[in-house]
Amino acid sequence: MNASLDITYRGMEASESTDFLVREQVEKIEKHCPQLQSCRVVVTAPKHGTKGGHFKVSVDLRMPGKEIIADRDPKLNQSHEDFHAAVRDVFRAALKELDRSHAKENARKRHPR
Repeated sequence: MNASLDITYRGMEASESTDFLVREQVEKIEKHCPQLQSCRVVVTAPKHGTKGGHFKVSVDLRMPGKEIIADRDPKLNQSHEDFHAAVRDVFRAALKELDRSHAKENARKRHPR
């Protein structure tokens, strides 16, 4: 992994498995976007004692001249009760946003004003 990575956990402790999952997702983004310079990930755990709590995950990707921020409202997706599903979902959203951004750039290059 060439990009710098900053992972913040709120309301939970980091572990090898949580870090591994996040790093794995960042590596997928990096393969898709080699110019990725940094990635900041914030994972907020549900409050203890909250039944049916959801993880909130946000991702901030930075490339030269571009920043992409992705997050999801955890209340809209029951799968966000699971840490792994929440992480995969937000990185999937980040990748889609990155694809949209690349498509817009390519369209501008093909059809300059």
